[in-house]
Amino acid sequence: ADYYKDLGQFLLGKRNITKISVKHQDVLLERLVMWQQAWCADLVRYQYEDEPVTLENPDIRRSLHSLVGRVDLHSLFRFMDKLIELRRFSSAPLNKRLFIEDMLIRCQEVLEQPV
Repeated sequence: ADYYKDLGQFLLGKRNITKISVKHQDVLLERLVMWQQAWCADLVRYQYEDEPVTLENPDIRRSLHSLVGRVDLHSLFRFMDKLIELRRFSSAPLNKRLFIEDMLIRCQEVLEQPV
């Protein structure tokens, strides 16, 4: 999905969060959360295997691989728990752009900040 490309660019500091939220605001929020959950699951696989055989999104293998060594596993699992909660609220009448931006910021927090 195009979302993964935007997510990768955002995590590298190359894409503006507002532009991403505007671009994806018409996608069902539940679908965005599901994509984010699949991304997290693949990232977990990379924490335990050098080259995971099974990935939910093999097309973004390079993007995921570039994050190896930057992931704070504890934060990643906390984020995955938060995504379960966000998915429950995704059908509520929310401000979609704020929802997406909140999810992206929380995603960014799973990466260790460069010193």
